[in-house]
Amino acid sequence: MKYYNIRQPSDKKVVGVNDGGEQAEIIESSWKNKKELKRYNEQYILGISAIEKRIERGEHVQPPVIEYIKVRPKAILTDFLSFSEGYAGGRFLISDKVKKILKMHNLNCRFYDDVGLYHLDQK
Repeated sequence: MKYYNIRQPSDKKVVGVNDGGEQAEIIESSWKNKKELKRYNEQYILGISAIEKRIERGEHVQPPVIEYIKVRPKAILTDFLSFSEGYAGGRFLISDKVKKILKMHNLNCRFYDDVGLYHLDQK
């Protein structure tokens, strides 16, 4: 069986941006639920190693509600949309099409959470 590392494409024709940046980013100032934003930053950005240890112990970890991700104006909406969160980049959002494909396979540790995605001021 072969395994592959998924990388962010850099071709402007594919992703719409050519500066090496992500297609989208979390906009913290647009979050309405500041308590959830604080929990997200403390637990999932700064405290990710503690969360990983809790998961290893079998504890249930409530995922963050990611309220506002803004797609860069020139970015092209693709099935794998790269985004940066806080200090960490290289994450992906996936489309419903990819979610359906992945759900057909026996992949462990996969959870699918809706996110607030905004492109050209439309949700």
